[in-house]
Amino acid sequence: MNLVMALAAVGTAPATVTAPTTTTPTADPRHCCTHLSQLSTHLRSLVSQPTAANNADLRAHEKMGLPPPALVGLAHLVRLYDRRDLLDMVSSWSHHRSPAVRAATLWTWTTLDRSWAPKLLRQALDDPSAAVRKRAHTLIVSYPDPRLEAHLLRHLAAGEASAVTALTAVATPMSLDALRDPSSGISPPDAARLLWALLHRPEWAAPEDRTWMERELSRHISAGRQGAP
Repeated sequence: MNLVMALAAVGTAPATVTAPTTTTPTADPRHCCTHLSQLSTHLRSLVSQPTAANNADLRAHEKMGLPPPALVGLAHLVRLYDRRDLLDMVSSWSHHRSPAVRAATLWTWTTLDRSWAPKLLRQALDDPSAAVRKRAHTLIVSYPDPRLEAHLLRHLAAGEASAVTALTAVATPMSLDALRDPSSGISPPDAARLLWALLHRPEWAAPEDRTWMERELSRHISAGRQGAP
């Protein structure tokens, strides 16, 4: 427990704190990393061996407060060991201040309880952190929902290239309309990526639309070559 308390004090301090005095010692990062490694090993042993005692110990650690890196690792462990009985604990981190923790929570929660995926992914697309939105883009491939298409097109227009991955899974004629619209805000490189990805879906779009897509992709490629140094 002393190890957890020390790490919690280092990793979960509030955003606003009183400036330390000149007599306050500075923590050695190497010392903190060593403790974090030891804590991660201990958490893995608790998650991988689901006994009543280990479960109680694990939840006690979490209630005392763990630093963000430990929470990220714990979320991944819960997913990897399929510990659905711990999902109530992990789900409580969905609004954590750390984007890395929110992203890890999203991944674990949607994996262990698919029924939450639509709601969680919609919320994640509005997350202020690009890291969380990128994780959502990746997960949408496994949980495709065409209702997210308009949102993803806005992300692509804002320059979030990872939205292409998700759009490939949910695209409808709405995406084709956006690609045809010069005012959509989608950059030529991102348009080319989306065209390339959609053309790899042989069932997607009518023959005449695919002809336009192929022609448009060739135009983007030619323009890129001409603009290259």
